[in-house]
Amino acid sequence: MVIILLGIIMYFIGLICKYLHDDYKQYPNIHAGYKIGSAMKNKETWEEANSYIYKACIISLIFSISFIGLTNLLDLKIQKVVYYIVEVLILVGPIILTEIHLRKFNKSKDLNN
Repeated sequence: MVIILLGIIMYFIGLICKYLHDDYKQYPNIHAGYKIGSAMKNKETWEEANSYIYKACIISLIFSISFIGLTNLLDLKIQKVVYYIVEVLILVGPIILTEIHLRKFNKSKDLNN
């Protein structure tokens, strides 16, 4: 149950980042949004990061529901360590995916300029 709750929390964090993030004009006084240095490089990167984190959080939600659904459906007995690893993946996965995407985004942007 905790895993599904974490997936739902990540989904709402993604919603906040996509739709309620602060305008880049307010930098450095930004309170809501994906606030990691690589995302705050410029306005275009800021918008891209906040849009992409939403997609990654949806993946996190789908993963959490699928994991619990499959373990219950197949009646699998999984060790607690595996559950802890899945919880960490649900929480950290969207950040890692977004950082990878931002690196590719910035490289492609630099090559075009």
